[in-house]
Amino acid sequence: MNPRRILVGLVLIVALGVSPAAPALAAKPLPVPLTITSAVVVDTRTVELTWTPTKGADHYVVTGSGGSPIYTTATTTRVTDLYPGDVHEFVVTAETRKNQELGTSDTVYVATPPEGPTGQLGWAAALDGDVRIWSGSGIGCVTFDLGILAADGTYSSLGDGVDQGGPRTWTIFQGSGTTETYAVRCQGSGSLWSPWSEATSVTLP
Repeated sequence: MNPRRILVGLVLIVALGVSPAAPALAAKPLPVPLTITSAVVVDTRTVELTWTPTKGADHYVVTGSGGSPIYTTATTTRVTDLYPGDVHEFVVTAETRKNQELGTSDTVYVATPPEGPTGQLGWAAALDGDVRIWSGSGIGCVTFDLGILAADGTYSSLGDGVDQGGPRTWTIFQGSGTTETYAVRCQGSGSLWSPWSEATSVTLP
């Protein structure tokens, strides 16, 4: 080969800035680890989340449970307006100022307690030792539980009542000449119980 041609070719490569070898592709940066460190139930409709900070993050986006995304520059936030008694899922994503994703946490699942019946229970009949008790409905309730007040001040469970398309109803035996105190609570789909309702005492003649 003509040496002059080789020299001219090298001059053109240098002048044009063309590398004789294909450039290596830059490695794609790995996602930055982000972990939700705590999920605390504040009340029946509120959960407080805390997560680890992410280097280079301008803000964080909290999503889940069908609500609108929450944007924050902090590493903790409260998610409100949740439905009582349900199991809620949350994910936190770290983003740059240009909304580029830096890292995403694993999904966490948090149950909130239902809002059980409030106020005193009603009773419709107390005949032949049977007491019929009913309670109003709660929010986020799947099952109900009637409790009878024990000597130690706690309630012993009498189980679920009957749903007749209206108030939940229980028909139970109570001895003549006795007074018993009852209350109702309910359980949500997340297996958490509401507090007991206001107590109601029933006296049979």
